[in-house]
Amino acid sequence: MEHAVNWDHTCVRGDLTTRKCTIAYVDENNVPLAILFANGNNQRAAVNKLMANGKVIDQALFEDMSRNFSEI
Repeated sequence: MEHAVNWDHTCVRGDLTTRKCTIAYVDENNVPLAILFANGNNQRAAVNKLMANGKVIDQALFEDMSRNFSEI
């Protein structure tokens, strides 16, 4: 489990109003520091891989609900 104390900004996938979303807390280079799952994310393995890679994420791809996490 990762905990981010500081981050530059967030990328939100899903809907904050319904609280069914995934939020990536990223640094200034868009490298994810932590990812929060709220109310049912069934792609946990792909997101764990994304975190483990430590690679820059494309915010538009992350927020595009038509894409699988494995495509990010």
